[in-house]
Amino acid sequence: MNKWNLSTQDTAVALEITDGQPGIVFLGQPGKKNFAERPACVRLPRRYTADQSQITARWEFERAEEGKLDGGRYAELYFRDSAGGLEARSRWEAHDGPAVTHQIRLDNKTGQPVIIFQPESLDIALGVNDPMEVFFAHKDREPAGCHTYLETLCDRYSMDIWTKPDEDDAGFIPLVMLHAAKAYGLYIGRAGNHGRIAIRGIEYHGIIAKIKAGFYDDFCTTVNPDEIFEVPMAFFGAYAGDIDECFSKIRSIYGIDQR
Repeated sequence: MNKWNLSTQDTAVALEITDGQPGIVFLGQPGKKNFAERPACVRLPRRYTADQSQITARWEFERAEEGKLDGGRYAELYFRDSAGGLEARSRWEAHDGPAVTHQIRLDNKTGQPVIIFQPESLDIALGVNDPMEVFFAHKDREPAGCHTYLETLCDRYSMDIWTKPDEDDAGFIPLVMLHAAKAYGLYIGRAGNHGRIAIRGIEYHGIIAKIKAGFYDDFCTTVNPDEIFEVPMAFFGAYAGDIDECFSKIRSIYGIDQR
């Protein structure tokens, strides 16, 4: 079975093919608890239209490339939709920094314009056997500052982090953290200003977090034949210790306040 391993100073990820799509079988600090004990399928776009017909995608893995980068490594997985001919590349990179990045590129090889609906930067379900909390932040103008929130993740928990900035630069920032056992966790962020991160709590042999980081729910885009559409990059990483210290570190490294 094909398997690809990437790691940074803080985060290790192991990839396999799950249901014909990218799958994570380990995600966490190297040698520590695994947030993907139940293999986590990273969903590629589920539907699009071609020649005015709606297509439900049936993704199949074709091949992979992997190699070195300056200060890191990458794995790029290639997929093709057997239902309509759309192609996808799922690229994972690990650099010297703390996070791993993921980006999906959609290549229109159908021979006709396609409309792609709500492609996600990251669409995944994760969890551990410890109680988890959801951490997020909102930037306000009056009173000025970044205000943080920590809420218990439970069954039917629901939160949408809308990251479109207002004219006064207020709004949620594109970063969510899962804090487990008040001691360690994961963070997931999204490049780009306009979008949302949705978090849902689901009871499945314990509580897991269903996370979608991407565009607004009604987003769609037209991709002409032989054109490529790049979904904005997602980044994620593992940490241990104080959540406020980790939050400050990630904000600084990835320039979140400037988005």
